[in-house]
Order: sequence, then structure tokens, then C-alpha cells
Amino acid sequence: MFQNPYTSQVQLEETGDILVIRLMGVWVLDRSAPSFDEFLKKGALPAEAKELMLETKNLEDWDSSLLVFLNQAREWADGRSMRFNCDCLPDGLGRLMLQPQSAVDSRTEAKEPEGHPGFAEEVGKYTITHWRDVRVYADFLGEILLSGVRLIGGKARMRWVDCFRAMQDTGPMALPIVGLISFLIGVTLAFQAADLLKDFGSEYFTPAFVGLAMVREMGPIMTGIVLAGRTGAAFASTIGSMKVAEEIDALRTMGVSPVDYLVLPRVIGLSIMTPLMVIYADALGILGGMLVSKLKLNMPIQTYVQEIFLNIDLTDICSGLLKSAVFGMIIAYSGCLRGMNCDTSSTGVGRATTSAVVTSLLLIIISNSIFAVIYSIYNI
Repeated sequence: MFQNPYTSQVQLEETGDILVIRLMGVWVLDRSAPSFDEFLKKGALPAEAKELMLETKNLEDWDSSLLVFLNQAREWADGRSMRFNCDCLPDGLGRLMLQPQSAVDSRTEAKEPEGHPGFAEEVGKYTITHWRDVRVYADFLGEILLSGVRLIGGKARMRWVDCFRAMQDTGPMALPIVGLISFLIGVTLAFQAADLLKDFGSEYFTPAFVGLAMVREMGPIMTGIVLAGRTGAAFASTIGSMKVAEEIDALRTMGVSPVDYLVLPRVIGLSIMTPLMVIYADALGILGGMLVSKLKLNMPIQTYVQEIFLNIDLTDICSGLLKSAVFGMIIAYSGCLRGMNCDTSSTGVGRATTSAVVTSLLLIIISNSIFAVIYSIYNI
């Protein structure tokens, strides 16, 4: 018997070509169980045997420390072409000994892991993936257009109460954040314009600069960005959660189009409410510019208002509202698209929410650039 200072004990017995190792006592990490390497250092193991047999005798308790010992014994036996026999181990312990070996065999038979793909390969995969997504985007847009045609023909199963609820969620509920950001944007524009124009003695053009910037660009864009982060993400998470709960499949089973029932009310509601929110944002942005003009330039409020009306006409207002309506459609489209195509898991819903915001912002910037080119061509 191999004496050791532990509560676990090992007994060696050599019978012919068979080397038997009997394990006894308590093999737990708290008791500092011995390792197989100690036997090798003491030279207690004969290497002439052809078979290594493991047995247990009065084994009271064991944990992973015993598995480590047995795995080391198996590696030692394999290195000397000895047959490793664990048939005499308890059933549970024997199965644990077989599982790691099968896992190693499966990993050995598998293909060698590929290295990290190169930059060109990464770009190619990314491009192919997004090119395939173009078809998904186009199909979903076509479904929305067909749903709109069905609504005009009175055949779409859309509840107007859902549309009004979407308008309430995207309108009155978003007034505080939109108002605060627009007011601060107006203050910032007024400060920048006043400092820049003061060098040329033209600080009285500050109201015109603030008014045109808010009405034509900053009002629609900032409102679109806020609604993309707030409302578009909410659309994606709501519809994504319904998909995970299989509620969308239930609608299809009942013969109800999910686009008619879920997507169309949100697209209509957001496309209506976004221009109204932009009007509100423009007013607060101009109000912020008026505050700066009064405090920094000592400009009378009457003069500020008069300059606003002299430099802003209906064309400027309508150009911003047209863009904002398109932005609303884009936000609703992106949010519903990501929600309808998310993975059926909580992680998938989170990714869909993030992707909805990114897609909305990207499409808003692209569409705003297109509007800028069109307005420049037609002098709008």
C-alpha cells in the first residue's frame, strides 16, 4: 500500500501482466487528495505491465480530484501502449471516465480549426450578408405597400385604435425629450451664429440663421433621431417579443396579416405624428434662439420675431415637414422590420432593438442627403 498523509489511499498490486490500482478512502479537494504524478516521482509504478486496471475499495466520497487522478493514470497508460481498464469502477465514475475520452476522440476526428479570416474575407462576408438582406428589405416594403392598398380598398384588417395608440405613444409621450433637445439646439445655434456674425457686424442676422436652420434641417433631423432611439426601438422590442411568444404565428394561423394588424398602424401613426412633433421642435428651437438673442445681443423680442417672419416662408416650413413625414415612415419601417425578423430569443430581441435604431439613423441621414440634393436642384 502506498502511504500518504491524505485521507485517500492507493493500493498497488501486480498480477502477471496486469497492474491493479485500488483507490480507497475520501478523495475530495478539501482533504488535499494526492496526484498520480507522486507515484511517478517515487518510481512505484512498474512499466512492464500490459494492462492498467482501476478498482475502488471502501471509497467513501470523491469529487473532481479523483477524476484528475484517473485521467493522469489513463494518460500514463496510453503513453506506454497499456490497456486502460476502468470496468471495475462504479457506474457513475466509469461513465465520467468514458465521456472525456469520447470528447477527445471527436475533437481529434474533427477538422482542424481555421485561423482568423483575413480582412478581405471579412469584408466579402459582410457584403454578401447585407446584399442578401436587401431582398428582405424590399419584400417587407412591398408588403407594407400592399397592406396600404388593401386599407384603401377597405380589405385590410387594421384597427384604428391601434393607430391612435401609436400616435399617442410617439407624440404626447415624447414631447418632453423632444422639447428639451430642440430648445438646447436653438440655444447652441444662436450662440454660434452670434459669435460668428459679430465679427462681420451682422449679428442681427442671428434670428434668420436660427429660424432657417431649425425649420429646414435641425428640427426634422433631431426629432427623427430622438424618435428613432425612443419609438423605433420600442416598435422593434414590442414586435420582437410578440414573435418570441409566437403571437405573430398565432395571427397568421387565424388568417390575420401581421403587417395589417401590427405594422400598418405604426407606420401611419408615426408618419402623422412626426411632422407635428417637428412643428413643436421648431417652435422651441426658435424660442431658445430668442432667449440667447435677448441676453447676449440685447435684441428686442419684437425685432427677433419680425426677423423670423421676414426670412422664413411657407416653402421652408413645408420642406421640413415633408422630410419629417418621410423620417417617420423610415423609423416605423425600420423598427417593425427588425422586430418581425428577429431571432426567437431574448438576445435576438435585444439585437433587433439595437439594429432598428442603427438602421433608422442610417436611412434618415441618407434620405436627408437626397432631399438636400433635390431641394438644391429645384431651388426649394
